[in-house]
Amino acid sequence: MHVTQLRTSASGTIGWMFPLLLRQRSLLLGAFATIFLATVAFADNSQTDSANLRDRLAESSGPERTEILIDLAELTSTTSLTQSLAYGHEALTLARSAGDSTATGQSLCALSQAHFYACQYDKSLAFGLQAARVAEYLGKPKFQVQVLNALGTISQKQYRFEAAATHYGLALDAARRANDKLGEARNLNSLGVNAWYQEDYELALEFYKKGLVVQMELGDPVGLSAALNNVAMIHHIREEYAEAIDFYEQSLAIKRQNDLTGAIAATLGNLGELYLELEQYPAALKNLEGSRDLAAKNNAEDVLKNSYYSLATYYEKMGDHAVALDNYKLGAEMEHKIYSARNASIIAEMQAKYDAEIKNSEIERLNLANGRAEQDLASQRQARDRTLVGLLLMTAMAISLAALYRRQAAAHRRVSTQAQELAEAASKIDALTKLLPICANCKMIRDQGGQWHQLESYLTRHTEVTFTHGICPGCSATILEEMAKT
Repeated sequence: MHVTQLRTSASGTIGWMFPLLLRQRSLLLGAFATIFLATVAFADNSQTDSANLRDRLAESSGPERTEILIDLAELTSTTSLTQSLAYGHEALTLARSAGDSTATGQSLCALSQAHFYACQYDKSLAFGLQAARVAEYLGKPKFQVQVLNALGTISQKQYRFEAAATHYGLALDAARRANDKLGEARNLNSLGVNAWYQEDYELALEFYKKGLVVQMELGDPVGLSAALNNVAMIHHIREEYAEAIDFYEQSLAIKRQNDLTGAIAATLGNLGELYLELEQYPAALKNLEGSRDLAAKNNAEDVLKNSYYSLATYYEKMGDHAVALDNYKLGAEMEHKIYSARNASIIAEMQAKYDAEIKNSEIERLNLANGRAEQDLASQRQARDRTLVGLLLMTAMAISLAALYRRQAAAHRRVSTQAQELAEAASKIDALTKLLPICANCKMIRDQGGQWHQLESYLTRHTEVTFTHGICPGCSATILEEMAKT
C-alpha cells in the first residue's frame, strides 16, 4: 500500500501532509503552529482582539508598546503580511534599543511567523535562526526546542528534508537535556513525519514508537491515542495488518474512554479501509458506517467525505452499483462543498492582494509624477521671465493632465487584463473541483501520467493560485490549550 492510500484521523499525523498537521490535538500541536508557539514561549502573550490592541497601542509607550506590537504582529500574520511586518519590525527596533533580549526574541519569532504564512520560507528561516541564537543566549531551553522545531518545519516546507531532520534532531536533544517530555514527544513525531514524507517507513516507525513511549510517560489520553494511531498507520502502509489492527484498536479504546468523537470517526474509517483491503467486508461495513455516522453528527466534513467514498468502494465490491453511485455522489458533493469554500477564500484573498498592489502602485506613480512636476516648475520659474509664469503653469498643468490620463488608461488596461487573468484562474480552480483522481487521505492528486502530486503543487502548476496558510479559530483554541499544558 502507498502512503497516499491512508486517511488521517483527527488526532493523527499524515494525510494531507502539512495542513492536517494543524489538526493534531496532542503533543504534536502541529508543525505550522510551532512558530506561533515559539513566539509565545518567552511569555504568555494575550490574544486580545486586534482592534482593542490598536486602541491601546495609540496610548502606549516603552515595554508595553513593544508587547502590544508583538501581539499585533502575531494576530495579523495570517491576514496582512504588510501590517504584520510593520508591527514586527517596530517591535524589534524598540526591543533592541531597550536592550530587551526577551522582547527581541519574541519579535524575531513574530517576523518569522509572518513570512512563513506568506510562504516566504527563506526570510522566515533567517528570522528563525536569529531567534534560535537569542534563545540560546537567554538559556531558555523550551523556547529553543520550539524554535528549532519551527526551523525544521520551514526546511520541510522547502523540501529540504536533511536540513529538517537536523533541526528536529537538535530540538530533540535540547528537549531531552531540559527534561521537556512534551518537546521530546513533539520532535520525535516531527522526525517521524519527515521520514514518512520521504517514504522511509521503517525510520518513521522507529521514531513513532519512541514517541509512543514518551506519551505513555506523559499519560495524556489525546496524545497517547494519536501516537498509537501513528504507529498503526505505518503498519497499515507496510501491509502489516495484524499489527495495524492492534494499534488502531488500542487508539480507538482510549478515544472512546475520553469521548474523542471526531478522532473516533477517523480511526473507524481507517479500520474500515483496512478491512476492505483484507476483504473482510462485514467488519469493513460496520466500521465505515460508524465513521460516517459520527462524522455527520460532529460535522467532520473531511472524515465524512472519506467515509462516503470508502462506502462507495465497499458497495461496488458487493455489486450494488446503485448504492455505490449514491455514496460516490455524496462524497463528491461533500468534496465540492469543502473545496469550493477553500477556493473561494483563496480567490478572495488573491483579489484583495491584487487590489492593494494596484492601489499602492498607482499612489507611488502619482507621487513620483507630482514630485517631478514640481521640480520642473521650479527650474522653469528660475529660467523664464516672471511674465511667462502663468502661461508655463497652464502648460505644465495640461501636460500633467495628459500624462495622468495616459497613466489612467494604462492602469485601466492593466486592471482589465489582470482581472481577465484572475477570472481564468478562478475558472481553472473551479475546473479542479470536478472529478479528479485525488487521494481520500492525503489529498494528493494523480495526473494523467499516473504521478501523484501535492494539492498545493498541482493547483500552482495548473492554475495561478498561490497558497498561504493560517490558523483557524478552532485550531488556535487547541494550540492555546496545549500551551497551557506546556
